[in-house]
Amino acid sequence: MPVDVRAMDEGTIFAPYQPIMVLEGVYVDWARYETALLGVLCQASGIATKAARCKKAAGERQVISFGARRMHPGAGADDRAQRVSSAAATAWR
Repeated sequence: MPVDVRAMDEGTIFAPYQPIMVLEGVYVDWARYETALLGVLCQASGIATKAARCKKAAGERQVISFGARRMHPGAGADDRAQRVSSAAATAWR
């Protein structure tokens, strides 16, 4: 499956409509992963963005997130997204 992938480093701040991942190759070689990739990227970046906004608003105070406890335990990307945005602690860690 000759597919080239370029992506931003984790934790990079990006602007609306700015590509964060580019896949180049024959579409049928990677199409089956498209929905899962979009879902993970959308969910994780949305949570990281909200957590970063909370951290910015909190200033020097610690931010502890409990939002992930409403998610399925298999959705560990949410916990990671909160950590990337500098949350001091999360519901699962």
